[in-house]
Amino acid sequence: MAPVKPTDGPVAVTGANGYIGSWNVHELVEHGYHVHACMRDTRNPVKVSHLLEMNNKGLRGQVTLKQGDLTDPGSYDDAFSGCVAVMHTGTPMPSGDTAQQDVYDGCFTQIDHVLESARKAGTVKRFLYTSSLAAVIFPAPDDYVFTETDWCGDEGEDYVSAYRGMFPPGRMVAYSMGKANAERKLYRYAEVCESFDAVSIIPALVAGPIMCQDHDKHFQRSVKKMLMGLPVVGRHMCIVDVRDVARAHRLGIESSVAGTGSRYIIGAADDSGILYTPQLQEKMKALFPQFENIGGESDRKMNNYERCYSTLAKQELGLTQYSVDETIKATGDSYIALGLVEGA
Repeated sequence: MAPVKPTDGPVAVTGANGYIGSWNVHELVEHGYHVHACMRDTRNPVKVSHLLEMNNKGLRGQVTLKQGDLTDPGSYDDAFSGCVAVMHTGTPMPSGDTAQQDVYDGCFTQIDHVLESARKAGTVKRFLYTSSLAAVIFPAPDDYVFTETDWCGDEGEDYVSAYRGMFPPGRMVAYSMGKANAERKLYRYAEVCESFDAVSIIPALVAGPIMCQDHDKHFQRSVKKMLMGLPVVGRHMCIVDVRDVARAHRLGIESSVAGTGSRYIIGAADDSGILYTPQLQEKMKALFPQFENIGGESDRKMNNYERCYSTLAKQELGLTQYSVDETIKATGDSYIALGLVEGA
């Protein structure tokens, strides 16, 4: 299919009120697109105010809120009507109140509804799926560099081992399996349907500025906790900026190189973005000297299962990236600006 440009028509973004989804919307509007921002509840100001504010910032494009629910077949029909591309970012993340089956269904089973709505629209040329490094990684040697040819293991133990107990095993297994299987299903569907290209963006550990209090979750919250002097469980990190992830999504629909089956890892800009908690702690001490006590954890070597870079995205999409210092600084500054760091 031909690449997409702003004058072709609207672009739909599912999960538009989420962290990555919101930045996808911003990236598109900034570059002149009319965006159908899809979410379950379009009337909750906590979740949508930051999106509607984009219409008042002098950006070239426009945001229109659209209702859509992953659990409701056909609910995206109106949202996708007339759209030339879909960015399917919406997905349940593993958490203490999300059941294992719900996580898997949100990634894998319910993508059927989204794909069918895109097909019925008859105008969609490119379907961009927000996958995850969870669909790629598996236990590997410390010097192993993951690429787009890798897939997470076929056995449950591989998924559990790869995440080293960071999340409840059942939910993380479901998330990894769901993301990987959804990618495969997406490519098969596009090949048979022949209505649109299917491309995946695969972010590593996402950080960067948050837009609203509702984005105070996942890894970016660790930066806030460290600013507040709180402990953070030691971990190995391959950090990517949420703004770079959004840029990759836009470049993915505009690319004349990408096609069905194309996968693009959005990983560390360079080796400085691959670090452990104590190294992040030292960076934050330098970046936020006004905070006397930066939290974290004492030095502890952990296995490296997440070494990856944006090599292919740079080569084929022309992606450029923020440095890890810019990303961490922007993350902390956004929390401070929103008044979410106690004692700041």
